[in-house]
Amino acid sequence: MSKFEPGSWVWIQDEEERFLPAKVLKAFAKGEPATVMTEDGENRALTAQQSAVCEECNPEAMDSSIQDLVNISDLNEMSILHNLRIRFKEDRIYTYISSILISVNPFKLLPLYTPAMLELYRSGSRGKPPHVFAAANNAYTNMLNESTDQSVVISGESGAGKSEATKLILQFLTDVSHKATGSTQVGGTSTLEAQILAANPILEAFGNAKTLRNNNSSRFGKLITVNFDQKGSIVGGGIINYLLEKSRVVFQTAGERNYHIFYQLLSASETDQTLTNDLRLQAPELFLYTSQSGVSHVDGISDDKDFEDMKNSMTILKFPPDVQLEVFKIVAGVLHFGNVKFKVEKRNNEEDGSSVVNPEVLGYASSLWGCDSEMMAKFLTNRHIGTRSVILVAYNVNQAQDARDAMVKRVYAELFQYLVDKINIELSHSGLPRHKFIGVLDIFGFESFLVNSFEQLCINFCNEKLQFHFNEHIFKMEQALYSSEGIHIPGTAFVDNQPTLDLLEAKAVGIFSMIDEEINVPKGSDEGLLQKILTKYGDNKHPNCIRPKAKDVKDFLKNFGVLHYAGPVFYNVTSFLEKNKDQLHADIIGVLQASSSSLIHKFFPVEVAEETAAPRGRMAKPGPSAAKKTLGFQFKTQLNELIATLNSTFPHFVRCMKSNDLKAGNVFHSGRMQDQLRYAGLVEVCRIRKLGYPVRRPFMEFYKRYRCMDLTCPDLDSLLRSLSVKGLLKEGEWAKGNTRVFMRTAQSTELELAREASLVGIAVLFQKNGRKMVAVRKYKYYKKIITDLHAAIAGREESVLSSVIEVSFELPWNGAHLKVLHDAKVLLARIKEEKRVSKLLENAIATEDINSLKNALQVHAEMNPPFATPLSGKAATLLARLEEELVIKNALTAAISARDRVKLGEFVARAKAMNFNCNEVLQAEAVIVRLDQEKELLRKLSDAMARENLDELNLIFSECISQGLETYYPHEMDKAKQVKAVLVEREIAKEAERKRREEEEERQRKALAEIEAKRNAQIAASKAALQQAIDSKNIDNLNRALQEAIQSGVQVKEVDDARELVERLKNLQLIKQQLTNANQVLATKLETGITDLDLQPLQRAIQNAEPLAKFNGDFFEFTDAKEKFEIYQKHAKAKSDLEAALESKDRIKLRSALDAAEDLDMQIDVTAKARELLKELETVNRQANGGAQQQAARPEPQAYDEAEEARKVRQEIAKQARFDVKNFPNLRTADDYARGAILNKSKIKEQFLSFQNTVIPKSLTDLNKENNKLAIQIHKDLLGYMGDKQLPFPAMLAQDILRKGYEYKPIRDEIYLLIVKQLSNNPRPESVAKGWQVMCMCVGTFPPSPDFENFLLHYIIEKRDRGRGAVVDYARYCLRTLEAMLNSGEGSGFVPSVEEILAYKERPPILATIYLVDGNVITENLPLTPDLNVAKVIEMCAGWLDLKDTRTNTLGMFVYDLGENDDVKANDDPASRPAYWDLKRTPRPLRNEDYMGDTIVQKARQRRKFKFVLKRKIFLPKYNYRGDDPFFERMTYLQAEDEAIIQGNIEIPTEQEAVKLAAISMAVAFGEEMPDSIDGLVDASVTDFIPPDWRGLRTPQKWADMILQHRDSLVYQEPDDLQELFLQIVQEKPMYGSHWFYSHKMDSSNVVGIPRSIQQLPRDLMLAFNAEGMHIFDFNRRTLLSFPYSDICRWGGSSSQFSLIMSDEASNDSYEFVLVTAQAADMAAIILDHIRAIMAEQEIEG
Repeated sequence: MSKFEPGSWVWIQDEEERFLPAKVLKAFAKGEPATVMTEDGENRALTAQQSAVCEECNPEAMDSSIQDLVNISDLNEMSILHNLRIRFKEDRIYTYISSILISVNPFKLLPLYTPAMLELYRSGSRGKPPHVFAAANNAYTNMLNESTDQSVVISGESGAGKSEATKLILQFLTDVSHKATGSTQVGGTSTLEAQILAANPILEAFGNAKTLRNNNSSRFGKLITVNFDQKGSIVGGGIINYLLEKSRVVFQTAGERNYHIFYQLLSASETDQTLTNDLRLQAPELFLYTSQSGVSHVDGISDDKDFEDMKNSMTILKFPPDVQLEVFKIVAGVLHFGNVKFKVEKRNNEEDGSSVVNPEVLGYASSLWGCDSEMMAKFLTNRHIGTRSVILVAYNVNQAQDARDAMVKRVYAELFQYLVDKINIELSHSGLPRHKFIGVLDIFGFESFLVNSFEQLCINFCNEKLQFHFNEHIFKMEQALYSSEGIHIPGTAFVDNQPTLDLLEAKAVGIFSMIDEEINVPKGSDEGLLQKILTKYGDNKHPNCIRPKAKDVKDFLKNFGVLHYAGPVFYNVTSFLEKNKDQLHADIIGVLQASSSSLIHKFFPVEVAEETAAPRGRMAKPGPSAAKKTLGFQFKTQLNELIATLNSTFPHFVRCMKSNDLKAGNVFHSGRMQDQLRYAGLVEVCRIRKLGYPVRRPFMEFYKRYRCMDLTCPDLDSLLRSLSVKGLLKEGEWAKGNTRVFMRTAQSTELELAREASLVGIAVLFQKNGRKMVAVRKYKYYKKIITDLHAAIAGREESVLSSVIEVSFELPWNGAHLKVLHDAKVLLARIKEEKRVSKLLENAIATEDINSLKNALQVHAEMNPPFATPLSGKAATLLARLEEELVIKNALTAAISARDRVKLGEFVARAKAMNFNCNEVLQAEAVIVRLDQEKELLRKLSDAMARENLDELNLIFSECISQGLETYYPHEMDKAKQVKAVLVEREIAKEAERKRREEEEERQRKALAEIEAKRNAQIAASKAALQQAIDSKNIDNLNRALQEAIQSGVQVKEVDDARELVERLKNLQLIKQQLTNANQVLATKLETGITDLDLQPLQRAIQNAEPLAKFNGDFFEFTDAKEKFEIYQKHAKAKSDLEAALESKDRIKLRSALDAAEDLDMQIDVTAKARELLKELETVNRQANGGAQQQAARPEPQAYDEAEEARKVRQEIAKQARFDVKNFPNLRTADDYARGAILNKSKIKEQFLSFQNTVIPKSLTDLNKENNKLAIQIHKDLLGYMGDKQLPFPAMLAQDILRKGYEYKPIRDEIYLLIVKQLSNNPRPESVAKGWQVMCMCVGTFPPSPDFENFLLHYIIEKRDRGRGAVVDYARYCLRTLEAMLNSGEGSGFVPSVEEILAYKERPPILATIYLVDGNVITENLPLTPDLNVAKVIEMCAGWLDLKDTRTNTLGMFVYDLGENDDVKANDDPASRPAYWDLKRTPRPLRNEDYMGDTIVQKARQRRKFKFVLKRKIFLPKYNYRGDDPFFERMTYLQAEDEAIIQGNIEIPTEQEAVKLAAISMAVAFGEEMPDSIDGLVDASVTDFIPPDWRGLRTPQKWADMILQHRDSLVYQEPDDLQELFLQIVQEKPMYGSHWFYSHKMDSSNVVGIPRSIQQLPRDLMLAFNAEGMHIFDFNRRTLLSFPYSDICRWGGSSSQFSLIMSDEASNDSYEFVLVTAQAADMAAIILDHIRAIMAEQEIEG
């Protein structure tokens, strides 16, 4: 008898854990009572019966560090189970059985799949913990090393994690392939890697569903092949799918769901109004195919987000938008066809037929598929039969439903196959040759339900085949190999499932063959099939066939059982034959074949239709369709091909195991795990692997591989002897066969280590020479750089210099020690300066402006050494010419004014000599001509006077007058007048001549009058033209008017005014030009830095402009110059201070000077030098102070008011330009960031602080080696979370970022900078949103360093103030949270859980302001993370309000709609308005499980204003009592007052009650100060206190008089008592505590089965919900109908409709009551809340 000693360990049986190790406290023998202590310290008393089954336990079994079960010494089921259990509890979910990987589903996210883990296993799996990445790496490495195809067979039950393992393996393969290509493209949507990963969201959407065992169960199998070239780069891929579960499309078991795509598409009803309208999407509850199971939403699954991911994947895989829409139409069509209802069609002398109840639904569904609705209706209710004589036979209702279901199943299956085919086409488009492939098999797990059908038989048959493959590889092939090699290994028994396979697939006699045969038998039936199976194999005729008994299964007479490797399963044969036929009637195929939909037409092509389908309305002839292969036959063929493929590859096995059936984390059900261990044969696997030699190498391969360990050995035998002598081959750990050397794993590992050690010397030699070669190449490269620098200096070409200087950063110490590099940089700066000066000279020459030329020549003259350029001579010549021209212009102006003929002639001649022409020259020439004309007239006048010829004198005198000479020559003209008078007197003396002379004089007088009138008109016209030119203040207009006046000889005041204005405008133009030119020069010099001397030209220009500005007022150039001058002064001072600080090397002065320079955004060489020096000085200072200054930098917590003021001050400081992140001192330079890159260096530099979808080459800040590596990993995490690189489990990646930031302070600023980088210039809105999500999480988890605080604040504030859309809201949240973090200090942050991070996928974080009913604020801008639901927020509010009442569970959060946003334009088009546009929106009650963030997103999409209000939601009668919590009572009163007096939702039947309530309300509001007179009450707006229905019935004075009668009895009561009195009155009203909604009734006059009472309801209705049920009113609040909740069978709705399935007692049937409303979701929520509350109370009472 075995005896157990004290201190030893034994295995004891445990009801829950099956087996547990326990320590013996006192010696006992088997069968004796004993006391033992378990691992957790619990003492257990064992009975004799319990001790009799105890077994000895090796303490090694309790060692969780054993990673390979083969290494357990005492190998048995107990030790294996316990090892898996303790590893699971430590989150070690992966374990090896030699090369087989065991994966236990943890049902929670673990940090096992980060980029760091990818990087770890990419370098190899040896010596590393078990991991799915290790399995993937082994397959990849074997493929490259052995040049053989590989397969990874992933098996396990449904829900064991097979699909996730598949995704992870594919992720690893794409990542390692990407490295093999050497490509820099990451996350691009066109790469094969991305396309392979993008296939999964599509396949999961259309092929996965929630089952009872798994929320994301694959309802099809798939073999994904990834093709590689010889380098290991992916060149293509493909997917083979197996047996889609079509029956799920039309029926789901309770608690399950249809395929994900249906719910994803329906989720678009909340986000995509266009798609909703186009496809008439509604809530899942309103579609038959998505409402049968009672489950539409699954925790942890975000249908709307998954829909977006799926559409994005379609885009990556190049599904055109029109094809995507066509796919969605087909999916929507499936849903709408499911809602087609049939009714009995009574027929005389025939069996009853069927007809469509709702043809409008059928018509719309048919339109989505492009089908004829009439033909569709005909052949869903009828079918053709016969061949020669074709007749039309009617379906009954059940047959019509079956026909409909068969059609949608077939179409959905065709759609799924089309998607797979389309994906395969895209994955094979590379055109590159395939070298080898890796196949990843993810196929349905073993299934056993309460009711199992044909699908489960196929699935379990597949699992039997795979188990056989596993057994064959692990057991049979192993034993056969040892036997053929002559090596003796003790036999290991295992469960051989060959008999089960024979039972299922044996030719002619297997169950599948029997099913096929029954289909072809006349009148074959499911019942006949069952009898044949049981007759042939039942009653122990076959060991694996079971005849069920009543206790085994429901409907046992319809079942047969199969004993599978995983246990017995009973199959219900109902519909076996129909499912195996997998055929659609030819009539329906004909309708589908005629579809106008391109996809439907593709699913049912014409040529196929000719064989299998009839033309519309006719029966098809018999053809090949009669021999159509059954589904079972097709599936068997596929499986055989699959097994053949697997047998052609080297297999890697991943056994997935399900830790529990609850789908809960941290739960390990030992019983379930033990069952899986047993039926998978893993215990036997362990034993055979332990006893056998899993590593085997052919003789020649062994000799070649290990000969390096003894180069003297000429053959294998001598090598084996040598290795044995050296102790490297240990006896019993290896064996020599006939063709191979066999080794155990440990022996192989030890030998490999020894081999590697022997290769070290060779490796070192290689390394030495390799390093030498690298060093020589580097040396030559460095020499080339230096040579190129010399050549570039000699060539003096800017582009060449720039490129050589750029690569010079590759030199040791960045080349800072080399004079040639310094000279090159100086020369480059000089060349740039020369270019700038040349540009200045060119511009000045081009503009021909004196001031520009002077400034440009001055800048040129200041260059040191002098700059020789022909432009300077050209500019000087031009300047001299312009100055000469200016002298001429001024002289001409003066001569024109003086009418100096000599000067005019002289300077016009000089101008002509210079070929100079201007307005002044033209005017001078005109004056010269005028002067010459005047001189000639005066000469003629003088001659006429001398000749004393009166006629001649009169003629010339008139001409002089017309020319205006009297203005300029009054003396000569007076003299002529005198001579003329004398001559006239002489003529008068002659009588004969007198009369003629008088007539002549009269004529002369009239002529002179006309001349004078013309002259005056000419002068007036000139004056008007001059005045108009003066008013225009345009120099050209003024010069034109002046020239015309000169030519006309007009001399008026306006001429002088015009000349004066011309001079002023010229002066103003000159001043403006001086200001602009001086400004431009300084703007140019900003690039190199400004000195005080540089400021002088602008200062002089401003001084010259000041008098003009005082006279004319400020002008833009003047004010702009003054503003710029102040900035330039700051620049000059900042540069001077920086130079002084650099000279002194004083850290404080340097910090201050650099801050001032960065505030001005100065980017000059001295700034860069200052940053570098400051970084060095601060590093030294930190080291000297041990980092104490950072700790001291955090402020102490402050009082609220002080904190608010400090917050505003901090924000103002952070807004300064110097805190732009690009000025952060710890940043690398762009050159440093790009150093080491060989290609695309300039692009890398450009992306330094800008978005990139490639992994960064190094950290953005200057970090040590380890932290730099961390930064790169964090950037990968960031790329993965933001969706710019496809990585698994994004939430885990975000948590990895947060955990690293929380734990490693030196990396925090780097994390924030990486986020800022990825948000800058990011082209993808979805990526931007996720980047801000990470920012939101970070600011709530860890603070930035004190050095970076203001830089981060600056960025967030800038986005808050200048961002767009959702970015502003994210920034507001970040700012508030970050400020709270900075105020609270380091310890206030925490790393959120994965579940909390996942909430960000659902909704954004928000700032919420919550009000009470009376408008008072409970909390303002409260930061709410996405995981905080309404219940938690209400709990927080209750805490702030210090509510103690037990009825706080009746509180709810309401959303008050405040109308459309102000920027929304009114919609005047009735056709485009929604049906509910005229309905008022009442407060929306949120459910406790709702999230306020969802409301904010929804309202933003609707562009409507709103507010959150906390008030009571549930009013059960038992809660109508006065409590002890005064504030809760106050809230209840305010709500009742609002409902009764403000909203009027509670009917007050009598005037007396209305007055009483008004009086109480006023008494509560005013207290003893309530007015005591009628006028006082009127002034106090007494009518506002009257219920709305009563207000207009009496005058304010009358209401005041009536209220006054109650005043004295109320005002002296306590407010609490008054509130109670008010509530007592209101609570008696039937509609107290109701929630009201406005709606329109849908027309139901043509719908059969609707009660008359419903049909007679008016269109406009109000619905009220309270504890009693649902009440229907008209808009005048007249009660029409009431229903208890028990009459409401089901409810649901869309964005515009609400549907109630009501029970009708009269007909004992149900009907649908449909309403148009914008608040369907609100009504659904309040119904559910009331029902839950009522049921909870009933449970308490019961």
